[in-house]
Amino acid sequence: MTAARALLLLLIQAAIAQDYDVTDILCTFATTGSGIRDSVTALLRKPEGFRGSPLFADDRATDPASDPACQIRPEPDDPTGLLYRLKITDFMKCGVLKRNGFVHVRVWFPQFPGVVMQSDQELIIMCKPPEPTIIENKAAGFAGSFPHGARVSGVVEETPGRLEYEVALYKEAPPVSRHSNHSSIDMPVDQVRT
Repeated sequence: MTAARALLLLLIQAAIAQDYDVTDILCTFATTGSGIRDSVTALLRKPEGFRGSPLFADDRATDPASDPACQIRPEPDDPTGLLYRLKITDFMKCGVLKRNGFVHVRVWFPQFPGVVMQSDQELIIMCKPPEPTIIENKAAGFAGSFPHGARVSGVVEETPGRLEYEVALYKEAPPVSRHSNHSSIDMPVDQVRT
């Protein structure tokens, strides 16, 4: 009766505390010439009461504690022993799927090491890499000469289709006597549209 009671308590405890957590998910796709390679990283928290270490559900033969490309390793500074760092650098080897711009990774949390049980949990991480940022510098040219003391101000507006630049040239007005009620203003010299 004592063994049955202990087993029942173990199952009740396992059923109550089956919450995993995933944070800090980051993924990238390899792009030619960018130096970026395929990768997925995340911080996993296995459910309390689970004694087994997380594994890759699609490749249980890989040892994620020692494999350099398919890693799920305990966080060294975690006193609870529940946190693991996932790091994947070889999608093919680790069973990672790419579909519709997303990365899919299946992680299995076994309740006990080496035993498959109904109470084990499976996690599917879906991540979409950020779109690449394209930075392009363009300069607008001006044919002509600027009058002495002129300054250039401009507005750049982007609309679907043609990119239009509007540049206005201004010349500073001559100084006005201190005794008059006039103030110095900018006077438009010319306007160029390209």
